[in-house]
Amino acid sequence: MQTLPSADPFDPNFRRLVYVKYADDWMVGIRGPHADAKNIHVMNLISDFLESKLKLNLNKEKTLITQLQKDKVLFLGNLIGKARMRTLSKISRGQPIRNPLKLRFEAPIDRITKKLTSASFIKNGRSSPKFLWMANSKDQIITLYNSVLRG
Repeated sequence: MQTLPSADPFDPNFRRLVYVKYADDWMVGIRGPHADAKNIHVMNLISDFLESKLKLNLNKEKTLITQLQKDKVLFLGNLIGKARMRTLSKISRGQPIRNPLKLRFEAPIDRITKKLTSASFIKNGRSSPKFLWMANSKDQIITLYNSVLRG
């Protein structure tokens, strides 16, 4: 495994499949052409792997196939997409080479704002204090606030 390159953005035949699982949430990433991800044979292979190795079922309604360069994906409360800025590296001759785009993690601000509004932390677009919590220690306030945020 250590001799395999982690990425080769200039090789048109380079393919890589990775998955992330946390509790009953999981995500599969395919580094390669978008057509490979949409290929029904690949979906069947992934479904078989999930059932046999991870004991998970593929829900066809929740299955989303997208390109991270175009759209973001919500996974475990984070928006995941591709960075828009490409970084450069220099090789020994001083020629810059382009690095592949990195993953970018963002907080879903509209979702967080909606939760805080429904829990009365935001009123009329402005923060609203919880005076009942003022007698608590800062650690207790943080615990209460996080419990509201988690739902």
